[in-house]
Amino acid sequence: MTGEKITEQNEDMRVLITYKGSAEIGKEFQDDYMILELVTDGRPDALASAVVNFPLLDGNKSIFIHDLISYESMEAKETLAVEQKRSIAQAAAQLINADDFVFIDAGSTTLELVRALAGDALKASYVTNGVAHARALARKGCRVYLPGGLLRPETEAIVGAPTVTSLQRYNFTKAFMGANGVALEAGFTTPDPEEAAVKATAVHRALESWFLVDDAKFARICPAVIADLHSGAILTNRCPNPKYKQYTLVKETEL
Repeated sequence: MTGEKITEQNEDMRVLITYKGSAEIGKEFQDDYMILELVTDGRPDALASAVVNFPLLDGNKSIFIHDLISYESMEAKETLAVEQKRSIAQAAAQLINADDFVFIDAGSTTLELVRALAGDALKASYVTNGVAHARALARKGCRVYLPGGLLRPETEAIVGAPTVTSLQRYNFTKAFMGANGVALEAGFTTPDPEEAAVKATAVHRALESWFLVDDAKFARICPAVIADLHSGAILTNRCPNPKYKQYTLVKETEL
């Protein structure tokens, strides 16, 4: 992504940026930001506005305004960072034991996890809010439960109050989660508040939570918060900033 660098002597400077799902800050300033306000405008493409405030850098307020990311379909997501997602999924599959009761979140990386399941992991029991995930699990002969709720056509995720209520009835040994953004201050985030509520519930009900995110997701922030960094471990191909390891366990597949 490219952006226009803006500097200002005024410490109180705030910049209004157009927000489409998630934002990536220029690498030299990554993670040094905080969303102060988020206002949706009700348009079908989920455009919103965010006020972003940066700390002083060399006496100036400095930010990058970037082209931002819109919602993407599951089909589109599956074409992105394919090898990275595959390596993350294979590592995640090794964490599942036969006696586990597992939640698998909707998303393209977690779908790769389902495809990677083998051996004792096939004997575990699963709950997922991903329709494609449930289908793939069933084809592998796994015991799989689907919660009730609204089917989100863009992401093929089941969301809404009934989904949250369903998940509150379970105690998961492990949860494997997706996220559109991971940032030091904002934590794990996603564009859709209803999906965030489902994700947050699953994390809360899990003994152990793993967020499966490729390196492009770091230093991104989306409108809806799932959880802070202390709430789950990160499984990634590569962690671009060692500061994340001060907040939570980070496991990398590219060593």
